[in-house]
Amino acid sequence: MFVQTKLQARGAVLHSSKPLPATTWQATRQRHSQAARVLQKDVQAAGSAQEFKLPTMLPKQNIVTVDMLRDVRKLLGSLYYEYDYWVQDDWIEGEIPKELHGTYFRNGPGLQVTNKNYSRHPFDGDGMICRFSFRDGKLHFKNKFVHTKGFLAEQAAGRPLYRSAFTKGSGNGSPFFNPFNMEMKNVANTGVLYWAGQLLALWESGLPYALDPYTLETLGETRLNGVIETAALGAHYRITTQPDGSRRWITFALCSGTLCNLVFSEFNETGQLITSHTYSLPGTVATIIHDFAVTEHYYVVVEGPVGLHLGKFMREYIFSKCSIAECLVFDKQGKTRVHLIPRPSTKGHLPVQSNVLEAPPFFSFHHANAYELTDAQLTASADSSSNNTGSQLGSHSNGSSNSSGFNSAGIYSNGLAPSSNGSSRFSPSSPASSNQQGAALDQLRYVVVDTLAWSHIDFGNFNYDVMDDNGLDVDYYRGGARTHLTRLVCDLQSGTVMTHKLARRTLEFPSVNWAHHGQPHTHMYAGGDVVDDDVYWAPLQAYCKLSLDPLAGVSKPLDYTRHVNLQAWFAGERCFALEPIFVPRNTSPAAIMAGANGANSAAADASSIASNGSSKSRTATEDDGWVLATFYDAEKGKGGLLIFDAADVAKGPVARVWLPHHLPSGLHGSWCDTCFAPDGDEISGESSWAPVNKIRPL
Repeated sequence: MFVQTKLQARGAVLHSSKPLPATTWQATRQRHSQAARVLQKDVQAAGSAQEFKLPTMLPKQNIVTVDMLRDVRKLLGSLYYEYDYWVQDDWIEGEIPKELHGTYFRNGPGLQVTNKNYSRHPFDGDGMICRFSFRDGKLHFKNKFVHTKGFLAEQAAGRPLYRSAFTKGSGNGSPFFNPFNMEMKNVANTGVLYWAGQLLALWESGLPYALDPYTLETLGETRLNGVIETAALGAHYRITTQPDGSRRWITFALCSGTLCNLVFSEFNETGQLITSHTYSLPGTVATIIHDFAVTEHYYVVVEGPVGLHLGKFMREYIFSKCSIAECLVFDKQGKTRVHLIPRPSTKGHLPVQSNVLEAPPFFSFHHANAYELTDAQLTASADSSSNNTGSQLGSHSNGSSNSSGFNSAGIYSNGLAPSSNGSSRFSPSSPASSNQQGAALDQLRYVVVDTLAWSHIDFGNFNYDVMDDNGLDVDYYRGGARTHLTRLVCDLQSGTVMTHKLARRTLEFPSVNWAHHGQPHTHMYAGGDVVDDDVYWAPLQAYCKLSLDPLAGVSKPLDYTRHVNLQAWFAGERCFALEPIFVPRNTSPAAIMAGANGANSAAADASSIASNGSSKSRTATEDDGWVLATFYDAEKGKGGLLIFDAADVAKGPVARVWLPHHLPSGLHGSWCDTCFAPDGDEISGESSWAPVNKIRPL
C-alpha cells in the first residue's frame, strides 16, 4: 500500500461529521424528493438525446455577456452536501451502454469561501472527489471531500485559516503576514488516479492524499511507501504502455530553490518505483510547470517565458496587494523552451542526450500528447511528402533572434475526414527490441507535441469572484489571452521548433486515448467555445473532437482549415462544458477476458492497451470507445454526465445523465475498469439520493 500515515482522531469535532437533527434531515429529504420530481419532468420534456443547435441569432461580439459570466460563477459555486446514490432511470436521456463497466473519478474544487473578509480564489477551493461507477447499464454516484489537514481545521473553525497560491495577505483575512513563508494549504483538488489498489488525490504544490476507493474516506497524506522525497508531487501524470503490454505511471515534481529541479518518477502496476531522474531547468529560478508529456525516450517539458517579478513581489505581494501567483509574470519578448529530457532505462543509464529547443513565446498549462518519429518511419509512410507546405507560424533555432509569433490563418472549415475505420493511415512501428533500439535511436528525427498554447498570460486575470460581479469582465473575451491548440514539431537534427495552429476556436482540457500516450495519435478531444473566431472567444460550451494525420506538419502539409477535421457538439445556451476523457468501448469483465484471450503479440498490446485502469481491455481502433464528460446547466442549477460515442462526437451524447443537484466545476479525472459501486439494489426509491453529510460553509 502507498499510504504512509493514516489520520487519527483530530481532537476537534467536525461540524460535517455530526448527524443533522431528525427534523432537518426530514425537511432536506422532502426538498430533495420534490427536486427529483421536477427533474423527472425536465428530462421527459427534453426528450431523448436532444441535439441543440449552435446559436446564430447573436453577432460574435455579443456572445459573452455579464449574465453568461454570472452563470459561470454559479458553476464555480460550492456543493455543501455529500451524496451516495444510484441514478434513477428517469434521470437519463438515452441509454447508458451496458458494456461500460468501471469507474470515472473526477477531482475539483468543491468548497469556496463566501465571506468577503477573506481573499480566496476559485482554484483554491477544497478538493472534492466525484465517483461515477458503471455496472450493467446502471450508474452510481458518490462524492466526498478530501479531508486534508487544512480542510479539517477550517471546518472546525468555520472560517479560512490558511494561505494559498492566490491568497492576498494572510489566510485569516489579516493584511499582516510573513511574506517569506511559502507554506500553502494542500487543497488536493486537481488530479485523481487509481493505481496499484490506491486512490490518490493530487495537487501540484503538496503531497498526494490517499483515499479508500470504495468509501472515499481519506486515509492520509502519503509519500508512496517513502519513495517520494520531494515536498510535492505533480497533479498531472502520464500512463504509458511498455513493449510487454504492462503499464507505467509517470509523474513529476517541480522543486524550486536556488535552482528549479524537475524530478521524474516511474511506477509499475504494483506500485514499485522503477526509475527516477532529476533534471535542472538551466537558468530558471521560479516558474510554473503544470503538465508534461512523455515519449518513448523523452520526458517533454514546455517552459514558457514566466519568471518571478521582484518589483511586484516587493511592492505589492509583501503589502497584501497581490498573491504570490500574480508575481509570476509572462515575458512577451522572451522565448519558450522545449526541454527534451531523457528517460532513464530500468538499469539507470540515459539512452539519449537532453535537448533544449527554443520557440516563439507562449505558455502551456495542458498538453494532449507527444510522440517520436524516426527517419525510417517517415520513409516507410506511403504518403510522405518531401516538401512541407504547411502554415508555419514560427521556426526558431537555438540562439536565434527571430521573434515571429502566432498569426491567424484563414477561415475555419471542416476538412480532412478520418479513414473509414476511424484509425490513422499512419501506423507507428511496433516497440523495438533491445537489439533494435540502437538503430532506432540513430534515426530519431522529430518529437511532436500537441499542446494548448496561450499566446500570453496574466495570472492576475483568473478572477471569478464567487460573491459579487467583480472580475466579470466581458472585454476579457475580446482579444485577450486565450488558448490555441498547437502542434510543435521539434527537429532534433536542425534544433528548430515549427509551430502549427490546429484550430481557431478556443479549446481546453485536451485528451487522447490513453493507450496512445507517447505514441502517434490521430484523434484528440477537448472542451471548446462556440464563437470560433480569430479575436472573440468565450467560456467552454461545446465538446470537440479533432482528427489529423500524425505526419501533418512533419512530412505532410498542415493547414488547419484543410487538414484538421473538427467535430463540435453544443451543450446548450446556459450549459458549460468540462474535461472530456476517453474510455475504451469494451470494459466489461466478459469483454476484458475475451480481449485477453485474443492477445498474441506485443505490438497488439502496445496499440490496444486501455486507459489507466486496466492492462487487459482492448480497442479495435483508436477512437473505438466512449467519451465521458461532466456538464453544468445554469438554468436548472444542476449538473450531470454526458456519454458520447468517441467516433462521432458531433452526433451528440448517446446518454445524458442529469444529477438532481448542483455539480461544481471539476478539473481533471481518470478512468479505471474496476466498478466501486456498492452491492445491492440499484434503485431504492426517489428519496434515496438525499445527502448523507453536510459541509460547513466558510
